[in-house]
Amino acid sequence: MSYCGGDGGHQLTQYSEAERIEMITSDMRQIHGITSPQTGAFSRSWSAKKNYGGAYAVYQTGQITGYWNILRQPWGRVHLAGEHVATCTGYMEGAVESGRDVADRIVRAS
Repeated sequence: MSYCGGDGGHQLTQYSEAERIEMITSDMRQIHGITSPQTGAFSRSWSAKKNYGGAYAVYQTGQITGYWNILRQPWGRVHLAGEHVATCTGYMEGAVESGRDVADRIVRAS
């Protein structure tokens, strides 16, 4: 499994799915010494998908300490939820955690 995000992920969108798979597979073999054949592969270019515009949050240096706590606070009746404001950023678990926390906060406030 490989996740390519940020600028590196955007650069990969110029290649076809087959080319991306070959590049990543080659890197995995070189880095991890994998010699057995893979059982299957697929690649998604989330930034190229019309309704997605990207994948998980990739914070730059200083952004978590500068903005993360602010994003986690409600702005009036508006609450942000998702992996980008969770304690486990970048993963589905964080999105679920964040959604549950916001739902609990809204229920307690009503």
